[in-house]
Amino acid sequence: MKISMPEEMCNEAVRKGLSELGYRLVRRQNGWVTFEGVFSIRTTADRVGIGLREFARFCRTIRVEGGRKIRRKGALIIEPVRKRKLKVRLSGDEYDALTKVAKDRGYTRNISSFFRDSLISSLMIRMEWRGAI
Repeated sequence: MKISMPEEMCNEAVRKGLSELGYRLVRRQNGWVTFEGVFSIRTTADRVGIGLREFARFCRTIRVEGGRKIRRKGALIIEPVRKRKLKVRLSGDEYDALTKVAKDRGYTRNISSFFRDSLISSLMIRMEWRGAI
């Protein structure tokens, strides 16, 4: 997924946040910067260190390729288009344990979202150990 924004909107907090998620700067051209990565992002005006009006402009201005952006309740969510499915077989005990942990963490209806988020977190940790992030 590629995220592009005007260079003046790409402050230190934005660069740091994208970098921590494994996004890397791939292009600077005509006053725009483009980052490339694979993980979903959820951010707010406070996290990027700007006011609410500027954040609204930020949300309207950025471009997402290979994903979509959603503005919901003061937050900007950028997520990749998900086309692939993965089937996993679990024992009854494994499924019960997964369901319990998911509910404890607030995933009341969608266990697959919890599973995906856990898998992605594990992948990011492994990438950090290898120095890929």
